Amino acid sequence: FAEMLAEAVRRRVALLDRNLSRVFQLRGYALRRASAEIFRDVLHPVIPAETPSSPYILSFLVYDRKTVYQGAILARTLENDGIYVSSGSACDAETPEPSATLTAMGVSRKQAYGLLRISFSEQNTEAEIGTFFDSLAKIIENY
Repeated sequence: FAEMLAEAVRRRVALLDRNLSRVFQLRGYALRRASAEIFRDVLHPVIPAETPSSPYILSFLVYDRKTVYQGAILARTLENDGIYVSSGSACDAETPEPSATLTAMGVSRKQAYGLLRISFSEQNTEAEIGTFFDSLAKIIENY
C-alpha cells in the first residue's frame, strides 16, 4: 500500500509541476499582449512582471490620462463576450469602496476603481487570452 501511495504522490507532484509551468507560460503571454502598443498607456500591472508573485492571477489598473476605465463595467461587458474576469478580489466583490489593499499600496482611490483581475488555469489557452485582449481593446475604444 505504501508503494502505491508513494507512486500516486509522485504522479501528482509531476502534474503540479507541469501545470505550474503551463500557467507561467500563459501569464508571460498575457503580459506580452498587455505591453502591446494599443495598451501601452492604458494597462498598468498592479505587481510588476519581475516581482515574484502567483502566476495564477494577473491584475491591471486600467486608465489613461483622461479616463479611469471602471473595472466592474469592463468585467460585465467582457462577460457579454463569454469572458469572465473580475474587478477585484472575492473579499471586495460588489463593495462600493475601492480595494483597501490597492490604496495601502499608494494607488489613488480613483485609479483603484479601474482594477481588472484575470485568473489563469493550466486549461486556458493562448487563443483565449488573445480573445480577452482583442475584446478589451474594442471595449476601451468604445468606452
